[in-house]
Amino acid sequence: MSAGLAELLAAVARTRVCIVGDVLLDVFTRVHAGRVCPDAPALIVREHDVTYRASGAALAAQALRSLGVDVQLITVLGGDDAGRRVARLIRRDGTSLKAVTVDRPTPSKNRIIAGHPGGARAAGQVLLRLDREDATDVTSPVEAVLIGTAREAIGRSNAVLLSDYTKGVCTPALTQAVIEASRAVGIPVIVDPKHPDATRYAGATVLTPNLAELAAMTGRRTETSEVRDLARRLRTVADVEWVLATRDAEGLTAVGPDGAQFDVPAFPDDVIDVAGAGDVFAGALAAALACALMRRAAVVGSLAAGLSLRHEAHKQVTPEELLKAADRHAVTSWFLDMEVQGA
Repeated sequence: MSAGLAELLAAVARTRVCIVGDVLLDVFTRVHAGRVCPDAPALIVREHDVTYRASGAALAAQALRSLGVDVQLITVLGGDDAGRRVARLIRRDGTSLKAVTVDRPTPSKNRIIAGHPGGARAAGQVLLRLDREDATDVTSPVEAVLIGTAREAIGRSNAVLLSDYTKGVCTPALTQAVIEASRAVGIPVIVDPKHPDATRYAGATVLTPNLAELAAMTGRRTETSEVRDLARRLRTVADVEWVLATRDAEGLTAVGPDGAQFDVPAFPDDVIDVAGAGDVFAGALAAALACALMRRAAVVGSLAAGLSLRHEAHKQVTPEELLKAADRHAVTSWFLDMEVQGA
């Protein structure tokens, strides 16, 4: 692979990224399907394995740590077993966690999966998902603490990622405070959005919606042929510099200032688990954008997202893996070095 990508990844490993957003606990409960319950029309299952994963903003943090990035994650956690477990999982990877403890449950998703012991999750059948959450906005006092913590961290960072899973952390006031603080020190702020009101992200450097989010924020269904038009519409409505609309296996479509536009293909490897690919993309994009032009950063993000599909519980993507993936997918130096107007 070109020296250009290796040098870029070396620069990425020297960056510091501040992540602000919602953190969740993913629980994967694998069961054996047994007999039908004699007193109700229900299946009796027997638990044989339970695994845990910190998700939401934590997946972006995990991917960035595996790239060597210094990460500070700012969020809230409930004072419950789920919150304590999530904190341990996040800190295990070396992420600096600043979590405000709140009187509400830590958001969790428990997938009940029928399959064989030791089998991959993808090989099983999800029978049921049990969610536990309070998705209302955090209180004003908690919001004030989060804003103060974020402003302090932003002053020591090279890029910022807002991971909005609409679980109450990214309130309108906090979102704007983070964007304004980032702009004040001249660093990019990337938003992985879930809220349909795009105006709350005004002033951000980049929005990274998937097709469903793009449709929700523009109020229109997304057909492949018009993704670029909807991305332009979203860029205007949201008042952001760039929109990078991710299109699953079709890659991404980017639109930016002064008519800049480009596409980046997807770089899929062995697909084990598609969950979290968007988080990995946004995180890698943020770190790369701290030291590269938009197109190069988007390529790094797309490569990282493709590699993350190979992992189930842990979304770790190393620089060595990225370089090998670039070779496998023939991501040549001319592709990385190609400059698009304003990109």
